Amino acid sequence: MKILILQTIYEAYFDLFYKKNPNIHNTFFKEHKKQMLNYLLLWSSELANHMNKNGYKVEVIIENAKILQKVWANENKVNINNNLSWQETVVLSQIKKFKPDLLWILNPEFRHNYYIKEAKNYYKKLAFFLGHRISNKKKLIKQADMLFTSSKELVYNEFPKIKNLFQIGVFFPSRALKKIKQTKKKYDVVFVGSITHEHKNRAEVLSYLVNNGINLKIFSKLTKVDFISRLKRIIASIIRRKGIVEILISVKDLIVPSNFNRNIKVLSKVCLPPVYAVDYYQRLSSARIGLNIHIDMATKFSGNNRMYDVTGVGTCLISDKKKTNSNLFDTSKEIIEFDTKEDLLKILKNAKNDNYLKTSEIAKKGQKKTLYHHNVFKTFDKLDSVLKKKIF
Repeated sequence: MKILILQTIYEAYFDLFYKKNPNIHNTFFKEHKKQMLNYLLLWSSELANHMNKNGYKVEVIIENAKILQKVWANENKVNINNNLSWQETVVLSQIKKFKPDLLWILNPEFRHNYYIKEAKNYYKKLAFFLGHRISNKKKLIKQADMLFTSSKELVYNEFPKIKNLFQIGVFFPSRALKKIKQTKKKYDVVFVGSITHEHKNRAEVLSYLVNNGINLKIFSKLTKVDFISRLKRIIASIIRRKGIVEILISVKDLIVPSNFNRNIKVLSKVCLPPVYAVDYYQRLSSARIGLNIHIDMATKFSGNNRMYDVTGVGTCLISDKKKTNSNLFDTSKEIIEFDTKEDLLKILKNAKNDNYLKTSEIAKKGQKKTLYHHNVFKTFDKLDSVLKKKIF
């Protein structure tokens, strides 16, 4: 069975990759892509590698990898000169050339309707992997033959009558352990991740910890909160067809400075540059405690990648309390939950007073759970079972 996976990632990944691999520009597409995926440590590429060893033919396409995609276009004589829609042109050509049995799009957006329509005669089945960004996407989602997610509860909460929904867990890419340097814990508490308008609670909790003297290292690219940036956000929300409520909130933020804006200003005084790929795992591994605060739209459900990344590298995970945490970890032994920012502050102070002895034990148990249960083998088994029933 041939499967083509489409995925987009942060642009910053590419900048770092080419900075660390300046000679890559002289390589052919196959080697170029191999080195890029090896650097990125994406769970999707690790899953694809495993599937290729077990009877499948899987390709991962990073849609927005401009330099890499143009190498492919050049090798395959696809004309994109002076073409502003280079991404659509190249990806559509790749779908037509690969002719997959299954076109699998991770975290679909409305723009993917272009591929779905224009390439409909070149793939047999369509699947989506749904993360947290699923609001206002019912019409898009209904087009898929299969839907995969790491949180069925979240999807059913949004779309109670949705069909063909299957749970497969995202997982910790174990290759990361071979790439990071095993060093002593040099940070007490770290948070590594995005802080945008979609993470208002995250910004509030982190700024509260900073204001209360917690020795917290934050590695993030903070969203801009100046007038021009806020105006651009309103325009982007309209273009991306976000809900009217979100747009109205953006307009309000433009007129009256919000708590979020004030929290960002607090964090901007202590925030360190963002880290990605191997460096991301290295920072997590170097901490006694790794914080996880879900994106706001996750509501009462959990299951983001950071939960597996923190535990996978052997760091104690402290995560916001969610209804589904206990489906993933033993919340009394393998991770620590917090309910409010005041509760989290108390937990962190007690951990420091205890010299982080308890968190050290929890980290070991959390890592064991992730490595043995949240891995590529478990995810493959679930996915393989679904695909054999739905396509074979």
